[in-house]
Amino acid sequence: MNCIIVTQDLLTEKGIKKLILESDHLHFLSAFQVFDQASAYMVEHCVDILFFDIQMYDFDSIEFIYTIPEDTFVIFVPQSDSFISMDGTVREKPFSDLMMKRFREGIDEACFFLSVNEKEKYSATHDYFII
Repeated sequence: MNCIIVTQDLLTEKGIKKLILESDHLHFLSAFQVFDQASAYMVEHCVDILFFDIQMYDFDSIEFIYTIPEDTFVIFVPQSDSFISMDGTVREKPFSDLMMKRFREGIDEACFFLSVNEKEKYSATHDYFII
């Protein structure tokens, strides 16, 4: 599944990107710190999963949400505290066991959503997941 990350926090980006690259089922396409660049990218490329930093909430993020294609599954990611150790470096294992479990559950939900969406034009109210 093709993935992009939208966050202004470089540590969150690094942590999520590391998890994506470690997964056999996910393909990292790009990361964005600006909403309009992410929107333009999604027009030109097939994005199955969007990892969206919930901390980027402002008026522009509301406008951005309207540009997300209906068949893109959105996973809201937490602030970067889960990814950083006390000395400010990215942890080798960025998530606790609970956070890793939530990441996997999010990917499982995305797989289900995308498989159902392929079979029939599924109009889900749950096309998002929060880690």
